[in-house]
Amino acid sequence: MADQATVWGLVILGLLLMVGLFTRTASLAAILLLLLFYLAHPPFPLHGFAPITPQGFELYVNQVLIEILALSVGLAFNTGKISGLDLLIHNWIRGRRSERHTRAQVAAALRKPHDEIVERWQ
Repeated sequence: MADQATVWGLVILGLLLMVGLFTRTASLAAILLLLLFYLAHPPFPLHGFAPITPQGFELYVNQVLIEILALSVGLAFNTGKISGLDLLIHNWIRGRRSERHTRAQVAAALRKPHDEIVERWQ
């Protein structure tokens, strides 16, 4: 059960980060997941020596910690507004808001002369 949840979490978060959808939320969730991996098997020295892993000697800093730092940069700078589907969604929402605001301005401008004419005749 936990193995399947880990695999699905990695797949879903990886896909969200690759396509750039919900970037900040996916980054935060991935940081939490990687932090659990780091705490489960920390690269601390055993009996004064750094543990030997397939990636080499890892003393305090391993691949998981570097991935956490990389995701933290993406989280801090809100990279979803630079590229990916988050950018498209952001621009689409902003366009709809400005379109609605423009329509309201046009409607107000069209009502203004009408209101002035009505005031003059009263």
